[in-house]
Amino acid sequence: MLIISSMIRTYRNVFFIITCVLSSIATCCQKIDSCNNHYKNPVEGSPYFASHLFIDKIFARSNAIIPCQSLKDIEVAARLGFPSIELNVHETADRRFITIHGVKGCFGDQVTRRDGTSVATVPISSVDYEFICNNLIYRSTLPEYQTTIPTIEEALRACEINGICPYISGSYNEELFDIVARFHVTPIWGCYSSRDAIKTRKKTNGLITCWSSLKNQEEIVALCREVGPPYIHYIASEILNDSNRLLWSDDELSGLIRSVHNAGAYLGFAACYTPASLAIKLWELGFDYASSGWAVSSSPRPPRCSRRCRTPRTGRPA
Repeated sequence: MLIISSMIRTYRNVFFIITCVLSSIATCCQKIDSCNNHYKNPVEGSPYFASHLFIDKIFARSNAIIPCQSLKDIEVAARLGFPSIELNVHETADRRFITIHGVKGCFGDQVTRRDGTSVATVPISSVDYEFICNNLIYRSTLPEYQTTIPTIEEALRACEINGICPYISGSYNEELFDIVARFHVTPIWGCYSSRDAIKTRKKTNGLITCWSSLKNQEEIVALCREVGPPYIHYIASEILNDSNRLLWSDDELSGLIRSVHNAGAYLGFAACYTPASLAIKLWELGFDYASSGWAVSSSPRPPRCSRRCRTPRTGRPA
């Protein structure tokens, strides 16, 4: 009887422990589902969305968890339903390509030396890949995310495995096109000059975006026609003053939107940490895409581009 009584007490204890564990798992799953639903809907169907703006901040004052554009970032972005992820590509001194957001060509505060000292102002192009691997790690509050910076090959492989479209942003480089062609992905190409956008069109029939400093409607529309569809032209600082107020009237912006659409292109606004109300205003005027750099959850509805141009959810070509 004592043995049976002891066994019953043991089973009760085990059952209680299992119940507590299952309850914890259920609670955790509910939180994950809530997070997924919270962030997936606003971006679903948009032509692209750079996930790092909501998953992480790249500044020194931030409390980074998942480093943006790291391999873990790619995995999480895909799991949360983002159709694509931005990969800012930089060339090292020994002609390797790495993916990191960076700040004006330097490492910025997203990474540090392994001893914690800053490399914020070190130009990425001034060091070789071996130095990066041996000395630099991502800044994160969690040790498991304090990893090295991935090469473009590693990032593209992660996109391929996770079925997410790489949004490759950087200067035009012939070798980079050859590298991307080795992977089963259909990238979006982001350019920073009109010249690069035109040269990139000769290499791909896919979606191209361009941030340029063109300041008048005639130049913008001419570029849209020369690059050809599918194309999203981005404007930002050129229509804002130092106080983030619009320099263009509503009528001028509406006219620009019509002209860009007539040229077969889309018009977007992309800036970092401008008021969310400004993005909403531009949506209402008819911009195809507008972002402010704030959390996705602050967006009242998805970009208008979701109604007209769509990038495949998977990174694999059709």
